[in-house]
Amino acid sequence: MPKVPAYTLAWSSTTQAYTLSESRDSRPLNIVPDSPDWFVWLDHVSSFTFSGPAGHYTARKETRQRGDQYWYAYLAVGDKRSKTYLGKTSTLTLARLEQASQLLQARSAQRDADMASRQQRPALGELTLAPQLSTRPAVISTLVQEAARPTEQQRDLLLNTKLYIPRPRQQLVSRSHLTERLSQAMEHALILISAPAGFGKTHELRNEVVEELMLVGEAKGAQSWMSSPRERAKTA
Repeated sequence: MPKVPAYTLAWSSTTQAYTLSESRDSRPLNIVPDSPDWFVWLDHVSSFTFSGPAGHYTARKETRQRGDQYWYAYLAVGDKRSKTYLGKTSTLTLARLEQASQLLQARSAQRDADMASRQQRPALGELTLAPQLSTRPAVISTLVQEAARPTEQQRDLLLNTKLYIPRPRQQLVSRSHLTERLSQAMEHALILISAPAGFGKTHELRNEVVEELMLVGEAKGAQSWMSSPRERAKTA
């Protein structure tokens, strides 16, 4: 089980500012976030607790195979744990820490909403059976034609499903090395992800990158999502 971080960076509603202190006795440290001393301090610690207006989480520094070190944010709610990429020490600003807090809280709220939706589904015994249809061929033919003809509302609904970010799937393996590569590639104008079907391209984008882009994009108005049909993708 991970150790409790020795330091806490917490927002104070009284002073309207963040204070860095030792977790054990709340003794404040003379370090201002985003200052040069802040980044020097980050080089010498491996974890700390972040507590902001949107929520809290644990920030941990992890070393990868090539020796590079990256920060990740972890949020545990009950037996569920969420993780998101923070970046290298040089990019660990207050703005980045707050964005991660909003992202983790949004994931937790979405997971709670999905669970509540599943619990509200009627049991098999509660389903109401439709009245028995006439067996006359002419009636059946008419009903089939009417059912097959999409209404304007159905067409709009089908279009909307292509423009919304897919919901995360349950029980999928997290691949942090892919997350790192995607996050580091955000500085480029175009990213091409190529892999066979079923390799998790959509999952990786949705869970680790797109949500963060959408949070940042709310202010810039420059982010969007579109799922392309297979027949159009071949000609794209």
